[in-house]
Amino acid sequence: MQILLSLVCLAALLAAILGLIKPAMVLFFVKPEKQTRLKAFGLYAGVFVLGILLLPTVTKPDTSDKYLAQLKEDAKQTEQAQTQPPKTEMKKATPEQIAADRETVRGLYSQLMQFKDDTEFHQKGFGAGLPYAHKWLQNVKEVDSRMSLKKGYSLALASSAGYLQQLGKEYIRSHGQENQQTRDFRKFVEEGLNK
Repeated sequence: MQILLSLVCLAALLAAILGLIKPAMVLFFVKPEKQTRLKAFGLYAGVFVLGILLLPTVTKPDTSDKYLAQLKEDAKQTEQAQTQPPKTEMKKATPEQIAADRETVRGLYSQLMQFKDDTEFHQKGFGAGLPYAHKWLQNVKEVDSRMSLKKGYSLALASSAGYLQQLGKEYIRSHGQENQQTRDFRKFVEEGLNK
């Protein structure tokens, strides 16, 4: 569209100039007695001006400024990254910490098995209205936040607290009854405790 409008503007400019020289060539659709230089120039100059005014509306926006701004932003981020101190690596957990967290998960698993059949637990869940269940969930989340592969925990152990939390939620839903999900979650928790 931009190219077509540019060609129309160019043709109108040429016709306006030609109309000043020989109006009959550009005003062939007008009666010969009304073909004047002023009419020829006025008509085609008007078309030229209108085309020039419409040209910005069909022209694609210039993205070179955006590209330049993006390059400047990238350079700024690179400079900041070079001036910032390097991030310290995450400390690996000691074998004693790993063993302690395994025993914590084992204790939490044992606690869940003790209160999973409690009808009050099925009704209130892990809310603050049931302090022992609420505290149990907070302890599970805390131990889960400490265990990760980056700290040296095995995948099975690092994921065991998450599976334990899912197991507790499934026991609320199933009212303490075993189903396929609880069996799967128990299996994953036990695998984490044994590795």
